[in-house]
Amino acid sequence: MNTEHSPDGPANDEAQAYRDLGPDQILNAVESLGLRCDGRFLALNSYENRVYQVGLTDGSPVVAKFYRPGRWSDEAILEEHTFSQALADLEIPVVPPEKDEHGRTLHRHGPFRYALYPRRGGRAPDLETLELLEELLLNYQGTLLLVSHDRAFLNNVVTSTLVFEGAGQIGEYVGGYDDWLRQRRPPQSPKPAPASPVPPKARRASSGPRKLGYAQQRELASLPQRIETLEKAQAELHESMADPAFYQQDGAIIAATKARLSTLDQELEKTYRRWEELEATLEP
Repeated sequence: MNTEHSPDGPANDEAQAYRDLGPDQILNAVESLGLRCDGRFLALNSYENRVYQVGLTDGSPVVAKFYRPGRWSDEAILEEHTFSQALADLEIPVVPPEKDEHGRTLHRHGPFRYALYPRRGGRAPDLETLELLEELLLNYQGTLLLVSHDRAFLNNVVTSTLVFEGAGQIGEYVGGYDDWLRQRRPPQSPKPAPASPVPPKARRASSGPRKLGYAQQRELASLPQRIETLEKAQAELHESMADPAFYQQDGAIIAATKARLSTLDQELEKTYRRWEELEATLEP
């Protein structure tokens, strides 16, 4: 058996093994705890780790959570497990990890760290109307992060809105969705550089009405379509990155997508500035 490590050491080996995590490693890890798998497993949504529902020959399926290497120490993971168990003991609806015969919740199988959870289904709020839910949220004495596609619902209950604005920036606006639409700022044009002194002859020559050349007219006519294309590509990337499965891809793919989005943001801002410059030239 080849026991050589990669040039970057064991940490890089664990990262590579995590990227290559497949059905055999998943089922073997679960069975190493004395359980018998029936061969069925289902990948579940997770932003940071890899989570799978694994079928068992005896009893209900379990949920196996494989922790991404380099993100958290064993101590941090165990602290999370202890906290979730304390919440469950207080009858707060939290699902803590299962313990093995030795009382352990964090397990190792080869390079992988993982935990097993009982499968629990979610449930819809036991409320008769959406208006009752809105009333409960409005009366809640605390802070909630609310995600919803229902814009009217957001308008009725939220006090501020967090918006991903590109280039790694998050803006906060008072009020709901419609309030954000009213408050959002259009792209800002840079302040023009101070004009250099113009010789008298040149000043007299440029005192007449300014006109766009043929090439500039064609450029101006093409900009709305250019902006529409950039905004469509930007929206597609935002939609792709909003999918939880996006962050289960290889790190290089995630980095390349984020770099592409940053480039689109910059190009869109540049195109808006150019449009404003050409439009300003046409003004009397």
